[in-house]
Amino acid sequence: MKKVLLLIAFFVVSCKNDEINHPNILFIMSDDHTSQSWGIYGGILKDYVKNDGIKRLAKSGVVLENLFCTNAICVPSRASILTGQYSHLNGVYNLPDALDPDSLNVAKVLKNNGYQTSIVGKWHLKKEPSGFDYYKVLPGQGLYNDPKKVESPLIGKEFPKFKLNDLFLNTAHDNDSFQDKKTIINVWASWCLECEREHSHLIALSNNKNFDLVGINYKDNADDAKGWLNMRGNPYRIIIADFSGDLSLDLGVYGVPETYIIDKNQVILYKHIGPINNKIIQQEMMPLLGMNE
Repeated sequence: MKKVLLLIAFFVVSCKNDEINHPNILFIMSDDHTSQSWGIYGGILKDYVKNDGIKRLAKSGVVLENLFCTNAICVPSRASILTGQYSHLNGVYNLPDALDPDSLNVAKVLKNNGYQTSIVGKWHLKKEPSGFDYYKVLPGQGLYNDPKKVESPLIGKEFPKFKLNDLFLNTAHDNDSFQDKKTIINVWASWCLECEREHSHLIALSNNKNFDLVGINYKDNADDAKGWLNMRGNPYRIIIADFSGDLSLDLGVYGVPETYIIDKNQVILYKHIGPINNKIIQQEMMPLLGMNE
């Protein structure tokens, strides 16, 4: 019996019976990349991308030039690849949805045809993987034990000028909506799974009146965002509805959640990518907020 090759990405299959000349299959999935970032599809990045390994694979294998995903969001695209079904058939339409363990998937089909299968890495389909002989998957998108330290070029600069509507109220917000005190600004969305992990910490922070807490609702549906907060509590004094994402683009947002701190003059002091937790609050945020003085 052949050994199962482990994979840090998606799944691996190997043939159980050496007498059957079935190829071993290694499938690596890395999502949310523009085609130009691969270095094999041309475009404006072709002279800058240095993916020599991918270029070598492309030269010795096959490059698919006309292949498309029917639902190009992380979770539903994974469900479609596993099941070979459209979203309305496999039931996974959006990020919060789960793949039914009873669903027929490629691992089960391969297993019935003499393969051992395994998956290691990001799963993101909520419920326990089924059909695999072995799995070791990350919770959610994985734990951020040492969150990405991406220094914002806006640190030390003023918060971008904006004018956007409030999520709940029939009023507009601009830079004058900030109070004359240090302010935590949290970029979030109802479809953001990692926002769920940090929300209790934001609720706790909202009880401290020494600083303000403002939310930016990013590329969301207004009803979904309101319903999400109604279920979990609203920690924000005001919520800026950035449905177009233009303000977040000006801020240099990489992906929700992100948290910023500005001073009373609206100068950006701090940026954190990913969900906040007690360690980040106490060691990084509180000193900037003047709470450890």
